[in-house]
Amino acid sequence: MKRLRGVNVVVAANQFNPSMFSQIWLVNNGIFDQSVFEQQPIPPDRFVFLPVCTQVKTDDMELLVVHERLQLSLSEAHLNAVGYARLQERIKMILLLVPHTPFTGMGFNFEWLAAPDGEEVNHLLRRTFVNPQSSFFALFDPEKSGLGTFVVTEWEGAKLTVQVKPVRLKDASGEQKAIHFDFNYHYDYPTDGSVQFLVRQLGLFQSALGHSETVVDSLLRG
Repeated sequence: MKRLRGVNVVVAANQFNPSMFSQIWLVNNGIFDQSVFEQQPIPPDRFVFLPVCTQVKTDDMELLVVHERLQLSLSEAHLNAVGYARLQERIKMILLLVPHTPFTGMGFNFEWLAAPDGEEVNHLLRRTFVNPQSSFFALFDPEKSGLGTFVVTEWEGAKLTVQVKPVRLKDASGEQKAIHFDFNYHYDYPTDGSVQFLVRQLGLFQSALGHSETVVDSLLRG
């Protein structure tokens, strides 16, 4: 089992102005269609327009703007090639509309769930991450301990952070053990940079997604 569960792009800044991202601004600049705001009935948490926060939820994505960041997330039903292209297009449009924002960076976030075939989750994680000779791990009962890892490295100019841990999933069929992966690919904004720097880094989104899947597959293969 392997499933991509979450994807978002975050643009960080010293100061966004959430109140600028009004319904009129979003529609006039082609970020969202007017029909999005005319659907009935409207859930109470679908649209938030406040001086400190703008939040717009549609069927395929969610926009969140607060003072320190702008985040655009895809809904799980739209984690596909069309959704990825639309996400990148919307982020690029917004960046080019607010080029003088004091940006500080941009990040791609990917959340995966996976489970190996023919092997118990905790056994795979112990076999991969535990040194049997380590006195540290000897302090923990392997049958009662959930083990994972946290990796900080570099990838294509980004600071890459990967967190791996066991989780329990519950659904109508019962409980299932799985491995939860969180990937963050972060690019710092150069002091002499322009908005085009972020646009170029945005072009690495698909490669970063593919890289995250490669990491997931490598763990499942053992």
